[in-house]
Amino acid sequence: MGEMLGGGGTYVGHVLPGIALVVLALAWVADDLRRPSVRPGDGPRPLHDGPLVPWFKIIASSLGIWFEIPGREWYPMDIVMGWQHATVHLAILLSGITDLLHRSGRLPARATHLAFGGALTVGGAIFVGHGNHDGMSTVAHLLLGLLFLLSGLLVVLQAWVGPSLRRLGQGALLATGSWLAAIGWILFRSGWDPAAMTSTGWVWVAFCWNAMAAAVVLGVLAAVANDSHPAADPD
Repeated sequence: MGEMLGGGGTYVGHVLPGIALVVLALAWVADDLRRPSVRPGDGPRPLHDGPLVPWFKIIASSLGIWFEIPGREWYPMDIVMGWQHATVHLAILLSGITDLLHRSGRLPARATHLAFGGALTVGGAIFVGHGNHDGMSTVAHLLLGLLFLLSGLLVVLQAWVGPSLRRLGQGALLATGSWLAAIGWILFRSGWDPAAMTSTGWVWVAFCWNAMAAAVVLGVLAAVANDSHPAADPD
């Protein structure tokens, strides 16, 4: 499969945003290691704590938007994809601004969940309806879109259901980021024939491996969190 003339339709354009989402998922887990356990009756708390994550969202997404602005030499479909990817980066950037507004006392904690959940939902809508060149890419991006939508739903629900869903939300976000990075390898480095049915089958295998790996990583981190806070909630 050939790469776009620029933007996210490249190996780097998949791997770097994927790594950024993995960083956000791990930062979320790190918050659990630092913060005291949530107890019944406690009010909602922001999705991420500390000033680093909001600025990471803003800076990384600003770079992503700049990277995705189409050039004059881009093909028409590449231009559409560039604006699609830029839209996802913009949604995450707005989530970072929402985090800062919460830290300044201008927005409630639930706003951080709604903003980031909404940003992930935007990503889900974009990738479910992504313009793809072949069956292998279509399946890979459809699965990515569904992961984005699942992550967004779990993030939003936590604002009302509480911490019982946070492990699932962290796992879904971790799987989303690692799958986005894996797509970069599948499309541009694997050597698989994009039109072959066997390649589509391998995409499903890789997706399952990715989901299991995310579950294992999260399980190890959750065990560490429980060891650090023996009185933590059982979730």
